[in-house]
Amino acid sequence: MANLFAKKKDDEEPVFLDKEGRIVAQLNKEVYHWLGSRFQFYNRIRDAGKGGFNLFKGQNLEELMEATRSALTLVTRTLNGGLALAFNSTVDAVTNAGDPPEGWPARVDTSDRNNPPQLNTKQDALVIAWMPLKFLNLAKMVRDKGKGLDFYAEGMIKKLYFKVIGYYADPAHWDTERLAFNLKLPEDATLLDVNNMLGPLKSDLEMFAGSYKFFQFGRAPRSGADAQTRNALDDAMDISDEEFVADLHLQNFIISGLEHFIFRYMLTLLAAVENPIAFRSIVQAFEPALVKVVEIRVQFQASFMMEREKMRLRAPYQEFIKKLEARPTVEMVEDKKGRKSRKINYSKKLLELTAYGHLPPYSESEAKNWYAYVMRNILQQKNSDVGYSRTMEILHILMRMAKIEFEAKLKVIENLRDFATEQEKAGALQVRKKQKLVADAKRKKMTKSRKFKVLEQFDMAKTIEKEAEALEQEGARAVEVIEQNITKRKEAFLARAQQMEENALQYGEKNAAVGAAAVYKVVEEADPKNRMAAGMVGWLLQNIQQSKEISSPDLFRRLFDVMPNLAPTQKIMIRKALEGKLEMNEDDLTVSEEELRAYNDQILNRKTEIGKEAPGTLEQKLNHGPLSTTIDRLLALGLTPTSLHLVLQMPMSAPQKGAAKLPQGVVQKLMQLNLLMNPFPEMDLVLPNVDEKAPPTKRLNFNRLSKALDSMAS
Repeated sequence: MANLFAKKKDDEEPVFLDKEGRIVAQLNKEVYHWLGSRFQFYNRIRDAGKGGFNLFKGQNLEELMEATRSALTLVTRTLNGGLALAFNSTVDAVTNAGDPPEGWPARVDTSDRNNPPQLNTKQDALVIAWMPLKFLNLAKMVRDKGKGLDFYAEGMIKKLYFKVIGYYADPAHWDTERLAFNLKLPEDATLLDVNNMLGPLKSDLEMFAGSYKFFQFGRAPRSGADAQTRNALDDAMDISDEEFVADLHLQNFIISGLEHFIFRYMLTLLAAVENPIAFRSIVQAFEPALVKVVEIRVQFQASFMMEREKMRLRAPYQEFIKKLEARPTVEMVEDKKGRKSRKINYSKKLLELTAYGHLPPYSESEAKNWYAYVMRNILQQKNSDVGYSRTMEILHILMRMAKIEFEAKLKVIENLRDFATEQEKAGALQVRKKQKLVADAKRKKMTKSRKFKVLEQFDMAKTIEKEAEALEQEGARAVEVIEQNITKRKEAFLARAQQMEENALQYGEKNAAVGAAAVYKVVEEADPKNRMAAGMVGWLLQNIQQSKEISSPDLFRRLFDVMPNLAPTQKIMIRKALEGKLEMNEDDLTVSEEELRAYNDQILNRKTEIGKEAPGTLEQKLNHGPLSTTIDRLLALGLTPTSLHLVLQMPMSAPQKGAAKLPQGVVQKLMQLNLLMNPFPEMDLVLPNVDEKAPPTKRLNFNRLSKALDSMAS
């Protein structure tokens, strides 16, 4: 599946962007089909009158559509102008970055703003392949200019989104050299350098996050459309349920596709740079867009519980998706004339070919993508520190994505409760209307009865009164049924909201690390010799010690859930390193009694080994003036490596023996034992401004050491 859209033989060399242009043309044709008769009809309105073609019979209707036609033309012209600007911006950016590809085009002429050029599919492809966010962000100007023509504007936006998603649904199109052409940093790059480099990308991502909106759906008229125009369109278009179901699929494909695209785009750029300073900046730049794509996806899923048309079409929609997903991603089809062609089925299965899931369980394709990414960008990374840093940023954003998902679900739950209240209010209004109708009907009956009484037709009057009474009773029963249904609906919505909240809280509070843990498991599986995991603990401890504050607190609080295979010793060391730097709750970084015993046993084993090699070492004493203490007590102080090393260079006194220096092998093992006992040592005894070549007695602060020992004794 190297290239889904490939049609030419591999040995044929295509003209620059020729292949990509054909792909965009194919995508344009495909999305036009999915948009259905409603969007196609708007195009016919826009083009009506050209070349003597009249869409409507009758002058009045033609005049009625004239304003609509002008507005449609304006929106189309606006998009053409935006495409031309995006093309020129991409041409300039790649040119200014240096070494553009052979055949790189020149800018297009945009001097006539009233008549902007219409780009061809090759020019569209250039923007999509190098700066796809600029293509997506054309949606903003379309929506701004398309107010009152929401169906048409949203159709054009769907086309923009579909072409980007469809293009990048092919694994072969994720070209890092193209997408990261402007991410070039010197080795000694500063945060300012990184921010300057990422400035344009950050602006594009913020624009996308601000302009990406939830799609409307159904037959309800859109804002701003003239009532007569709406009626004319309703008469001209008979939209079937099948078309509505197809629109739901298109919306779902776009919503899921944009989430996959934005997430993979971020991972691609993370892999394209090797400066750890840039990793966090890239993630921060993408975060607003990631928040929006997750929120829209959760909102779309929840809309099937709150939108009447979607609720009505849920079953046929699910059946449609089931049939679509059962088809192969690419298949050969034959038309009526017997001509065969390749057909791509735009489905969830297609999206997963290029997706990196952030919420397990992962599909087979998603798992393979993560495995390949880990192998290429982490385990095979020449600089292991870069690999560790990149891994932590990925784990950090996966934790953040879990929180975004949790917060989006809470919003939906609140909306569902509000919806239940609104439905109850609407039901109460329905009850009042029904009661009024019954009362009006009864009043008419009673008025009629009184007329018969005046005419002394008492039997007829009595019959009518009985009818009025029966009508009132029947109305009361109907109202009771309506009220029962209202109560049942509200209770059902609230019960559903409660269940969703319980699930969300369980996920958010207890399983927030599942995505990060799943990816770290891939790292462990791809690294059977455990080199990555072993080295990463040391790297983490060093970075924790050097950091003034913890930049990924949510990740570190759940680090043991993300890395469940850490040894007890590693857990204790990490927890000790984080104490004082990270505010922790009771269930954060928990260490079991069994793990604590295992850690203490390891310390005891190390001491035993030293005792076997050099009996009595831990009981030997440092004697300096009035100060006298054992090596065992010195280890308990948490001395920094430099301080302890200087202390251990001094002569030590064994019982009934003279003072002598410890063998270097023993000193080294004592240093390792100190690191195990004190992974984050803070007791520094080294005097400032003293020559490093001076003896330990001159470099050490013995007063501070004496006070520390006294404090420990008390």
